[in-house]
Amino acid sequence: MIFGLGNPGKDYEQSRHNIGFRVIDRLSQEHRIELDKHSCQAWIGEGEIGKEEVLLVKPLTFVNVAGVSLLQLKQKHKTSLEDIMVISDDVDLELG
Repeated sequence: MIFGLGNPGKDYEQSRHNIGFRVIDRLSQEHRIELDKHSCQAWIGEGEIGKEEVLLVKPLTFVNVAGVSLLQLKQKHKTSLEDIMVISDDVDLELG
Protein backbone atom coordinates (compact mmCIF):
# COMPACT_ATOMS: atom_id res chain seq x y z
CA MET A 1 0.00 0.00 0.00
CA ILE A 2 1.31 3.43 -0.97
CA PHE A 3 -0.54 6.08 1.02
CA GLY A 4 -0.03 9.67 -0.15
CA LEU A 5 -0.68 12.40 2.39
CA GLY A 6 -2.23 15.66 1.28
CA ASN A 7 -5.08 18.05 1.88
CA PRO A 8 -8.20 17.90 -0.29
CA GLY A 9 -9.41 20.87 -2.31
CA LYS A 10 -8.11 23.26 -4.94
CA ASP A 11 -6.77 25.68 -2.31
CA TYR A 12 -4.14 23.10 -1.34
CA GLU A 13 -3.20 21.59 -4.72
CA GLN A 14 0.20 23.30 -4.93
CA SER A 15 0.90 23.21 -1.19
CA ARG A 16 4.09 21.47 -0.08
CA HIS A 17 1.90 19.34 2.19
CA ASN A 18 0.38 17.77 -0.94
CA ILE A 19 3.53 16.04 -2.16
CA GLY A 20 1.97 12.71 -1.20
CA PHE A 21 -1.01 13.35 -3.48
CA ARG A 22 1.29 14.39 -6.33
CA VAL A 23 3.39 11.22 -5.97
CA ILE A 24 0.23 9.07 -6.04
CA ASP A 25 -1.02 10.94 -9.12
CA ARG A 26 2.31 10.40 -10.87
CA LEU A 27 2.46 6.68 -10.01
CA SER A 28 -1.14 6.34 -11.14
CA GLN A 29 -0.32 7.88 -14.53
CA GLU A 30 2.96 6.06 -15.10
CA HIS A 31 1.59 2.64 -14.18
CA ARG A 32 -1.94 3.11 -15.53
CA ILE A 33 -3.60 2.55 -12.17
CA GLU A 34 -6.95 4.34 -11.93
CA LEU A 35 -7.96 5.76 -8.58
CA ASP A 36 -11.50 4.62 -9.18
CA LYS A 37 -12.62 3.07 -5.91
CA HIS A 38 -13.96 4.97 -2.91
CA SER A 39 -13.48 3.19 0.41
CA CYS A 40 -12.41 3.99 3.96
CA GLN A 41 -12.48 7.76 3.37
CA ALA A 42 -10.08 7.51 0.42
CA TRP A 43 -9.73 7.13 -3.33
CA ILE A 44 -7.99 3.85 -4.11
CA GLY A 45 -6.42 2.34 -7.19
CA GLU A 46 -5.38 -1.29 -7.47
CA GLY A 47 -2.71 -2.45 -9.89
CA GLU A 48 0.89 -3.49 -10.35
CA ILE A 49 4.19 -1.68 -10.16
CA GLY A 50 6.86 -3.95 -11.52
CA LYS A 51 5.57 -7.35 -10.54
CA GLU A 52 4.19 -6.19 -7.17
CA GLU A 53 0.49 -5.73 -6.52
CA VAL A 54 -0.14 -2.32 -4.97
CA LEU A 55 -2.88 -0.14 -3.62
CA LEU A 56 -2.41 3.56 -4.37
CA VAL A 57 -4.30 5.64 -1.82
CA LYS A 58 -5.30 9.31 -1.60
CA PRO A 59 -7.28 9.97 1.59
CA LEU A 60 -10.25 12.33 1.39
CA THR A 61 -9.39 13.77 4.80
CA PHE A 62 -6.94 16.45 5.82
CA VAL A 63 -3.38 15.42 6.69
CA ASN A 64 -3.88 15.69 10.45
CA VAL A 65 -6.69 13.07 10.46
CA ALA A 66 -5.56 10.81 7.59
CA GLY A 67 -4.52 8.13 10.08
CA VAL A 68 -8.16 7.13 10.48
CA SER A 69 -8.36 6.24 6.80
CA LEU A 70 -5.01 4.45 6.91
CA LEU A 71 -6.03 2.32 9.88
CA GLN A 72 -9.35 1.39 8.24
CA LEU A 73 -7.58 0.35 5.03
CA LYS A 74 -4.87 -1.54 6.91
CA GLN A 75 -7.52 -3.57 8.71
CA LYS A 76 -9.77 -4.07 5.67
CA HIS A 77 -6.93 -5.34 3.46
CA LYS A 78 -5.09 -7.12 6.31
CA THR A 79 -1.92 -5.22 5.45
CA SER A 80 1.13 -5.41 7.71
CA LEU A 81 2.98 -2.24 8.69
CA GLU A 82 5.98 -3.47 6.71
CA ASP A 83 3.85 -3.34 3.55
CA ILE A 84 2.72 0.28 3.95
CA MET A 85 4.61 3.26 2.55
CA VAL A 86 3.42 6.72 3.57
CA ILE A 87 4.48 9.62 1.33
CA SER A 88 4.60 12.99 3.11
CA ASP A 89 6.49 16.26 3.07
CA ASP A 90 9.41 16.69 5.45
CA VAL A 91 8.76 20.32 6.34
CA ASP A 92 8.84 19.54 10.08
CA LEU A 93 12.29 17.90 9.95
CA GLU A 94 15.50 19.81 10.51
CA LEU A 95 17.69 20.34 7.46
CA GLY A 96 20.65 18.04 7.14
